[in-house]
Amino acid sequence: MPMDPKELDRILEENFSHTDDVFIGKGRHEREYIENAIESIRAAKCFPFISRAKVVESGFPEKVIGDTIEGYCVAHKEGYWLVYEPREKTFYCFWGTSKENLGAHGVYGNALYCWTA
Repeated sequence: MPMDPKELDRILEENFSHTDDVFIGKGRHEREYIENAIESIRAAKCFPFISRAKVVESGFPEKVIGDTIEGYCVAHKEGYWLVYEPREKTFYCFWGTSKENLGAHGVYGNALYCWTA
């Protein structure tokens, strides 16, 4: 069953409070970095659509290389595709220049972690 775009937006916005996994390099101001990442996602938001990617190296703990992951793309820019998988209630980062040929390299969790990976 398709998800309501407003519900996906609510999930994304609520997820912005999860910052523990975000890597912040030495010398960077944490709050500013997080705020910039949130604004970057908001600027890249799109109307949600189903997106698919093949699992590639380095892979995921419970997925096989070559499997396909599917979810709702909620933001994308410059080869980054932020995708929400509702059954697992997690975000994935897919990479690639064409939505027909994306790879999932093992980045999943909260939205900010995925976007900044």
